Amino acid sequence: MLMAVVMPFTSQFACAQEAQEQAQEEQVFVMVQVMPSFPGGKEAQDAFIKANLKYPQSARNSGIEGRVLCEFIVNTDGSLADIHVKRGINPEMDQAAIEMLQAMPKWEPGRQGGKDVRVRMTLPVNFRL
Repeated sequence: MLMAVVMPFTSQFACAQEAQEQAQEEQVFVMVQVMPSFPGGKEAQDAFIKANLKYPQSARNSGIEGRVLCEFIVNTDGSLADIHVKRGINPEMDQAAIEMLQAMPKWEPGRQGGKDVRVRMTLPVNFRL
């Protein structure tokens, strides 16, 4: 007995366009027409960092200062993902910078061609006594 399977007709163009849109959603940009931004701007970002960055006590006691360079992706919904240290000072300070970034509110996403896109960002986190 032969059985026929009827598949709905989908043009190659529609499939290609859908695949291209999905690839663009997953693509991570480094530079876009409108870069992501912290809600409220740079001053609000600085205030958030100052209020939420916990300086490790052992680093304070040792007088360690410096800059942790963090990298992350701002997703199309403004959430931060793939947060990691690109250049660190020591494990405790590196972890403090990561925890502060994880606590951040959603950002305004980057935009390219009128659409929200994923953007890789770098943020220096300064530890000063």
